[in-house]
Amino acid sequence: MKIDQQKTTTRKPKSTTKPKKKTTKNKIKEEIYNSISPRNIFYAVIAGILLAIIVIVCNRCESPDKKEECYCENATAPIRSKSKFRDINPEQLAHAQANGLKQIIKDKKDFETKIDSLVDNDILVKIKPNKYYNIRKLTHSYPYLTPEALDLLNLIGKRFQANLQAEGLPKYKFQISSLLRTIEFQRQLTRQNVNATYGLSAHYYGTTFDIAYDKYDRRGKSYQDPKVEAILEKTLRELREECRMMIIRESSNKCFHMTVVKIEN
Repeated sequence: MKIDQQKTTTRKPKSTTKPKKKTTKNKIKEEIYNSISPRNIFYAVIAGILLAIIVIVCNRCESPDKKEECYCENATAPIRSKSKFRDINPEQLAHAQANGLKQIIKDKKDFETKIDSLVDNDILVKIKPNKYYNIRKLTHSYPYLTPEALDLLNLIGKRFQANLQAEGLPKYKFQISSLLRTIEFQRQLTRQNVNATYGLSAHYYGTTFDIAYDKYDRRGKSYQDPKVEAILEKTLRELREECRMMIIRESSNKCFHMTVVKIEN
């Protein structure tokens, strides 16, 4: 009697975890191709061109005829920004040395020896009070500037009066608090004034002066007026944007410290 042997088969237990989705190489290639498709590249190029146009327009001056003033291309020393209002000493010093006295004055004796010759040769001009400004009692400077610095000072005065009138305010004079300094004066100031530069100062060269912003004169009296102060600052910002000067506001001394900028023809 033939006995049939029953074959036994072993079945693998069913997996309880869900099968992972297969990410084939072809699918990855397809995703990469879609991300760099000609259509996407076209849009990226257009976006880049538009961004470049925006940057160029934002960096241009308001009008073509003001390009030279805005970018200060012909200034005798570098100017990094047309609207900066915090030009520190090294930046102002570069303009002072390029456009001012070639030999700085050491002390009172040196000043008295040289001043007549400097004035006779139109290197320095004596600054006197006028309809635009008064000069405070000077203890550490002399009332002299280069002709270019005097022109700037008078231009500030004219613009200041025009802006006051435009705002319906009466005429005020601003006050000048410092002009030409000697090395001796500067050393004295460094002992009592934290803003006084130790070493070389732009004030040595006759190109630099300080205008006080805390008080303004009218009919022989001095006044404090935030509106007038705002008009003076507006005036100086306008001239800074035209690259007429380098400037910084000194809070401790309550003054605007500025150096004339010379543009070569």
